[in-house]
Amino acid sequence: MISFIRYFLHFLLGASWAIAVLGALYSFFNFHHIGYILSLFYGGLFGIILALFFYILIALFEANVKLRNNRS
Repeated sequence: MISFIRYFLHFLLGASWAIAVLGALYSFFNFHHIGYILSLFYGGLFGIILALFFYILIALFEANVKLRNNRS
């Protein structure tokens, strides 16, 4: 069960980066009047926030697993 959760969180982390890239490309081609760098950041912001959230969850999960293994 623990390995499934670990793989699922890594999958969500990868999906978040895919959302960031697709969002950045979408906003770049549709809202290029905002500015190139700003539109890339604006489009990828949601995916980047998701990726950071899942990265923190993975770090907490790994710390919890290590703590649990040290106790036994």
